[in-house]
Amino acid sequence: KVHAAPFASDLAYEFGKPEDAIPFWKDYANEYDELSYFAGKEWNKYKDRAMAYITDEKNRANLRYNIVAKYFLTGKSEIAQKAREATAGLPALVKVGGYHGGRPLKTAFQLGDYPMTVELCEYFVGTPLMMDYDMQCVYVIALGGIGRKADAAKAAAEYAKNEKLNPVQKTRLLAYEALLTGKDPEAVISAAKLPRKDEATIYLSLARQTLSVWNMTPLAEKYTAKYDTYFAKPVERRINVVYSETPIRNIAAWRKIYPQLEKQYCDIPYKGSMDFLETDVSTGDRGVVKAEDGAILEDMMEVSTVCDRDGVHIFLRTNDSKARAIEQGFARGIGTEMYFAPGVNQPYVCMGSSPTAGVTFMFQTTYNNKNAKRPDMRSNPTTGFRSEVEFSDTDYVLHMFFGWDLYYNKLPAPGTDWRFDCLAWSKAGGFSWGGSQGIHSASAWGNLRFNLTDKQLNEIRKGIIFRTYRSYMNIRQEPGVSENLFRIWEDSVIGDPDFYKKALAPLEAELAAYAKMVKYDMTDAEVAEVYNKALPRWKGLTHEVDELRRKYLSERITNFGK
Repeated sequence: KVHAAPFASDLAYEFGKPEDAIPFWKDYANEYDELSYFAGKEWNKYKDRAMAYITDEKNRANLRYNIVAKYFLTGKSEIAQKAREATAGLPALVKVGGYHGGRPLKTAFQLGDYPMTVELCEYFVGTPLMMDYDMQCVYVIALGGIGRKADAAKAAAEYAKNEKLNPVQKTRLLAYEALLTGKDPEAVISAAKLPRKDEATIYLSLARQTLSVWNMTPLAEKYTAKYDTYFAKPVERRINVVYSETPIRNIAAWRKIYPQLEKQYCDIPYKGSMDFLETDVSTGDRGVVKAEDGAILEDMMEVSTVCDRDGVHIFLRTNDSKARAIEQGFARGIGTEMYFAPGVNQPYVCMGSSPTAGVTFMFQTTYNNKNAKRPDMRSNPTTGFRSEVEFSDTDYVLHMFFGWDLYYNKLPAPGTDWRFDCLAWSKAGGFSWGGSQGIHSASAWGNLRFNLTDKQLNEIRKGIIFRTYRSYMNIRQEPGVSENLFRIWEDSVIGDPDFYKKALAPLEAELAAYAKMVKYDMTDAEVAEVYNKALPRWKGLTHEVDELRRKYLSERITNFGK
């Protein structure tokens, strides 16, 4: 009988008959269990009984609080507010702390519901929960958020008297008090003589509260600027992508032109943990092995780039005397997280690599569509993306190739930058090439500078035209189907001849006329015409057919009702 009511009620709800659930509890003696069971199911029907239960001091205090938490703790209805008022002091009596009180309080705060946050903090006065430093900060911030700045300052000053606080916690509260009373918190922070990284975190907190909670925008700008002074000025990295007349097929081909390439390094400390603020950001020891003349020998990843008529090549090389041991898994190499985008504000791809496996994952930020084709580890290695790794006795190299075909409508004009960054996770810590100080920090990536000539761009366009032309002449609808896309729709069994005749036949004739212009010795004018007028439609043919089909069916339904 103890378990029969809940079990039977569960069955009633599962079978869509909630009205049958309540009668099962008619002879059930434990009111607390019944109220608990229906709290999330029949709140309206049980709220008055719940109110009576929590105000009856004959019931155990902890059970009364549990019912408050289930029915009224964060509600904004009149009965919920009355319930909290009627049970003031109950949380302190049962010593609420941790998960039971912290979760709803934190949720209200995170959602920006500062009135509810303040009400809950005051409801929990005297509990272990409100002895917690983080909850005290939440209360101070929320008080300021509802305009009670004097009360917030008073609370901050009171909490700061706690001798168990560490210097950073105490200084943060005193900085809040100073700011909320119109004083300059910089004097408080300076007097505390904290490490640089701790000072930075306090200024960041001041910037956040003044901007998003306390409506003090000018001060937010001031403390944001102050916070930024704790870090080295952003470095704008740029590397020239030279053009090779001879296609670079692999790492062996790259090694032949290696001496002529510009080399840069992943040598900007990654500040995710801010630990390096304990030292000068530009001179802190990074554990990098150097020669007597200062040349970098080991444990720093080198970046070089080159492009050819097929695409863009990025090479990441690491000098390491233990390269063979790394290859066999007996030593640790450098793993990476990388970002590549064909220009500013363009969809990008995030990649990860390991020394031995090369690129191990790709995270995309867009879907394939009529205007964009995303690189993929399973794509055609000659026109899409490919990667390889190679080890020697003294180094290991990761080669990544991005085919121009993916970016046919984004080819870089002279002086144009594409974006790239590499976060290298070495044994000495994290270092970036472009200057990223967080993952997916697009504004901090480095620049790949292109200076392609008209002749080089034309060779690139011709290559894209030839490859796309060959694909267009043999378009498949599904794997294993040999018929051309147009023939499929023309077929009376598997297609729609009327749709083909009205919509696709004119399209096929138009594109076929352009196809006749494609030949090895195309003139520049012919290349331009085919590239601008036919190529986008060849590449986006399935999308154009889909749109024509949608339009055809829409008109047919409108005109004929089917």
